[in-house]
Amino acid sequence: MTPDPYDATRVAAPMSTRDAPSSDPRDTERSDGAPTWIVQVFATGAVLTALGFLAALAASMLPRRASLAGLGAVAALDALKIPKIGVPWLVAIGVLVVMGLLRRRGLRTPRAAAASVGLLLVSALAAFASHVGHHAAIVAVALVIGVGVGAQAEADERDLGAPRHTWWLLWLLLAAVHATFSMHRHWAFGSGSWDHGCMVHNFYRAAYFLDTTSTVLGDVDFLGDHFMLGIYLYAPIVWMESSGYMVLAVQALNVAAAAPAIFLIARHHGARFVPAIVLGIATGLSFGLQSASFFDSHEITVGIGFLAFALWAIETERLRLATVLLIVFATFKESLGAYVVALGLLMLWRALGARRPDFAKYGAAWIVYGAVWFVLVNRVFMPTLIARANKPEPHETFGDFGPTVFEAAIGIVTHPLKAFLALFLPTDKVASHAVTFGGLGWLAVLAPEIGIAALPLFAERFLSSKGTMWEMGYHYAAPLCLYMGWATAVAWPRVVALFDGLVGKLALPGRGSAVATAYVLTAALLVTQYGYRHPANFYRWREGYFSKPARRSANAGAVALVAAQGPDARVAVQNRILPHLADRPVIYRLGDWKKTDWVVLSVGESAWPYDDGLPRRIAQQLTRDAAWRLVYSVEGTAVFARVDHTTLDAVEPDPQLGTKRP
Repeated sequence: MTPDPYDATRVAAPMSTRDAPSSDPRDTERSDGAPTWIVQVFATGAVLTALGFLAALAASMLPRRASLAGLGAVAALDALKIPKIGVPWLVAIGVLVVMGLLRRRGLRTPRAAAASVGLLLVSALAAFASHVGHHAAIVAVALVIGVGVGAQAEADERDLGAPRHTWWLLWLLLAAVHATFSMHRHWAFGSGSWDHGCMVHNFYRAAYFLDTTSTVLGDVDFLGDHFMLGIYLYAPIVWMESSGYMVLAVQALNVAAAAPAIFLIARHHGARFVPAIVLGIATGLSFGLQSASFFDSHEITVGIGFLAFALWAIETERLRLATVLLIVFATFKESLGAYVVALGLLMLWRALGARRPDFAKYGAAWIVYGAVWFVLVNRVFMPTLIARANKPEPHETFGDFGPTVFEAAIGIVTHPLKAFLALFLPTDKVASHAVTFGGLGWLAVLAPEIGIAALPLFAERFLSSKGTMWEMGYHYAAPLCLYMGWATAVAWPRVVALFDGLVGKLALPGRGSAVATAYVLTAALLVTQYGYRHPANFYRWREGYFSKPARRSANAGAVALVAAQGPDARVAVQNRILPHLADRPVIYRLGDWKKTDWVVLSVGESAWPYDDGLPRRIAQQLTRDAAWRLVYSVEGTAVFARVDHTTLDAVEPDPQLGTKRP
């Protein structure tokens, strides 16, 4: 009989005698009976306020990547604009400190004051010692707020339970959040031709079983570029609605699946309802998952939901279901067979510890399947597909270990020490490690066995020669952020026991779960806001590269005009307009305009990967060419058509286009 995650009971750590509330009068009063809590209020409050101020200082330093040695002089601190960032956190800390000290005598002790001073000193030294040292301040502030919240909670071992459909509601809520931000970016002409445009084009070609040559990629076989066989599963959805918004909806549902999966795993491992909800939301809105859904669309993120629920199936011992989900997930990218191998290794590890032959059987099967699939895809299928068309641009290169993905995998295995050290060089990787682990308060380290499953994720991302793989602003960070949530959910009983011991020393027994929950939530908020060199994507509604309102309207008009010509029109489209027209058999980027019959361009907006002057030059050339006709021109956005492929009347060029009719 499979276990029901809702029937799980919380694992509570027994309270030792040393964790019991102190009866020593020195903890609350001086020996002569005079109260000391007023002194403690001011002393502890001042220290914790300084701690919040320190977090603001460290966060403001991050964009400068400064250290104490790099500042050079005290005057350099003036350029950091220290006070403004930390005000909300100062208020939160101040309120919690005052309330906690008034309600809980255990916080009005020399021990609590000493702990606060210690946190301040450690945070100060760490924040100035390294460009990632500010994470020590983030942890300290999260601990302070966690204890402050715990001081307000009453000790309660009951779990009120959760409605059975909570995970569905959580999934839909997070999917709505992810879809809102990604679709708004697309609506504002912020999505790009290379990632979102080519993915919309790939979905279309796959759904209608056309050949796998992508014109967006430059006549490259898209399965040879990335082995995304899994997108064929979405063909029925494309038949109903084919657009960039549809692809983003599919991706939002997949990325948001992290929240219910982690919620269910946490419940299975004994977390109460509120902590499980917090873990699910903190994972589902972690830095890496925000980036994944915001920055265009990608082959792994439109399938990551299968991985998320596979992890839940593994934890609840639904191993047949887990096998099916992992087989499906492995079809979304060429490297995912390695993920399955690592999960098989984890199952073997658990089989040894629990003496479970069924774990060993499934683990061995996953290892064999994942290894065979990885070899077939990378050594047989993709080379064959690449040879059918133009050679794709290299993506995830591992030049330090081998010229191909397959050879690099062998190089990594045979040079483990070099591979381990390479995970931290250059130091940009360390910043991403800190954000990845810190997003859930570093609690994932309490489930080190999950590190076995995460080995290929670390290798794929941080051993790559491609610098963007190391960053937090793209989809590459998503799988590891999911695994951090998984590890934290698995470790939750250990987390609660750890925090019970911590708050027991502050005369707050039985509040470990409340403190840990507040700590995780605060850490998640601080890391997504201050942890990296820029905040996570959902802190901003508009980006500087979005089209201005007038240009957005002009771009939308051009899209509508070309869409009215039908899907068979061969078009070349500029960077951020291309995803809106990519659901058709043939569409090229602007530089390949000579291969097409329609050209859509926007003077003054991004022409990536070409220089931004290309649209104006093309507009001038086509205006002079009698074989082409300008059929739309508004606010610098223009549509040209070959004369023999349109019956539309010619229009006058608007001034922003910078051309004149001959």
